[in-house]
Parts: sequence; C-alpha cells; structure tokens
Amino acid sequence: MTPAFEPRHIRDLFGTVEEAIPWRWHRMLPDGALAILVAFMKVGKSTLAYELAVSVAKGQPFLNLPTTQGNVLIIAAEEHHRDSVQRLRHFGATESDPIWVVSGPLPQAPLVLDPLRSFVKEHHIRFIIIDTFASYFAGVLRKEDDNAEVSTLLMPIVSLCRHLDVTILFTHHERKSGGEDGRGIRGAGAIFALMDQALILRKVDGSETRRMLEVEGRHKWDSPGTLVLDYADERYVSLGTPDDQTRAAQQTKVLAVLPSTEPGFGVKETARASGLGEATVRRVLADLHSGRKAKRSGKGSRHDPFRYWQADSTASQGTTSSDNNGVASDHRSEGETADCIQAA
Repeated sequence: MTPAFEPRHIRDLFGTVEEAIPWRWHRMLPDGALAILVAFMKVGKSTLAYELAVSVAKGQPFLNLPTTQGNVLIIAAEEHHRDSVQRLRHFGATESDPIWVVSGPLPQAPLVLDPLRSFVKEHHIRFIIIDTFASYFAGVLRKEDDNAEVSTLLMPIVSLCRHLDVTILFTHHERKSGGEDGRGIRGAGAIFALMDQALILRKVDGSETRRMLEVEGRHKWDSPGTLVLDYADERYVSLGTPDDQTRAAQQTKVLAVLPSTEPGFGVKETARASGLGEATVRRVLADLHSGRKAKRSGKGSRHDPFRYWQADSTASQGTTSSDNNGVASDHRSEGETADCIQAA
C-alpha cells in the first residue's frame, strides 16, 4: 500500500499531536518508532529484547523504567520456536499474556510486509521485536553496506511504524572495529540514519556480568543517555547511570572516613581523609545528610560550620537511590542546596 500524499496545515497538526512524547518504554523507545538494539555476538542482546517484550506485554517496568502495556509480536527469524518459548517462560510470560511469536526461517522480507501489516491491525500489536536484522532480510539484502539497497528495504518498515503507530525494534550486530555515535552499527550508514533510536549494548572491561546500554538517535536527549547493567542469571538489572555509580562510590568513600560519633568532621577534614575535592565532599555530605545516612551539627556559617558523623553503624553501606527513570535522585532540600552553593 502506497501512503497518500496529503499535506496538512500546521493548525490541524497542533490540534492532533501531543506535546509530550508517548513512550512504549519510557525515555528509551517512543511509540511509532523504528529502533535497533546492537551488540557483539553473545553479549546478550536477544536476552534483553525478550525480557523487554515480556515487560511491555505485562505493562511492567524494565530496568527501572516504566513501559506502556501493549500487545507484542516477536519475529524470531533465526531461532527454533522452542528456544523462544524457553526464553519467554524464563522471564515470566504466561499463556494469557498478549505475545505472539513467529519463528524462522521466513519468506523474503518484502513478501512478509503485507501479512505483517494485516496482523498488526487485526491483533492491535503495539510492539514488534525482529531478531535479527540480517536474518529478517536474508536472501533479499545482497550487500549490507549498500545504502541504497538498505534504504529501499527499510523505508516500508518506517512507513509501517508511522501509519500504524507500532514500535519496531531490530536486533543487530556491532561491527568488529566498534565505533562511537552509532558508527559501530554493522553495515550501511543508512541503517542508523533511518532509525529513530539506537540502543548499543556493550560489555564493561574487566567484568563478566556488567554491561553498558548506550542510547543514540533522535530521542537521545530525552533518555538517561547510558545505563549500567548487571547481567546475572540471564536477567538484566539496572545499576543506574555512570553518574549514579560515581556518586555511590563517593558516598561509600566519605562514609568510610566519617567518625561514628560527635563532634564529627568538617568539610576540610573529610576531604583530607577521603582524598576527594572539597566541592565534591560538600555535595556528598549534603546528600548523605538528606538521605539520613549522616548526622550533622552547626549552622553552616563561617563561625559555626557543619560537622558530620555517621548516622548509624550500617551507613557505610549506603548508596545513592534511583527513581523510576533509573537516574539517581537528589534528596537535598532547597535549604541544603543553598548551603552547598554558599559554602562553595
């Protein structure tokens, strides 16, 4: 079906388009978007995609980020249906969940498009995972690095996303040489160019279980940017952003040097003992106090500065907390924020 050429006046668009972005996976995947999840082989991209699929079908948060419930279709173009079922069961899917699966090998991609469009309409599919890009286009995409060929095959998929308001997520391989800002996606530059969002999953050096999930694309600045994940028991857990990790380490370091009783330490003493800069220590101490992990005395003035000590014996285990968006919450009150600025 060829989309009609029907320009609309801006006043009509303003009346129909929401100002806020409707998200299928909050701050990561918008409704009606074409996206791609990229990683080296065996890093765990299919695992992440399947767990996300189950979360969307159930309307449950994934990696501390809310999802909007919707019917899900998984196109497992290179897997036996047995493997897909095992994965879905592992992530808690049940027979009553609105998930459909089609396993490969499939007819050539252009021949699948019309049946796919009809199935999406009939079953009100809101989220599609295609695992993988190369398998889905097998037999029809001759050169993965050919921009013209890739564009010709992807444009009908883009049209399907837009006209049926369905989010489609391909899984794909990262090129061996890697690359930043989307340049690590294997194949033609048109692959990344036509994607609304790219999620890039990488191992963390020196760790078998840690992963970094980076976001690139049109909605990058609406996203957390990068999430640190832990991969254990074939599941992912969000540890927050790299900033969250840094703040947690700083809190642990400061708590380790704070006295357990009054009169406690001031900023300069804490900085010397922890090896952190005074500006960082001021912020960390304010966070610890507002999070009830440290107690303090004084008025915060030049003649009566704040002094801090541990709130209890378990304080040294404290970390920054995260809100539902996977970003560390800043629990400082307005007064404490003002104290930090004045002290600085």
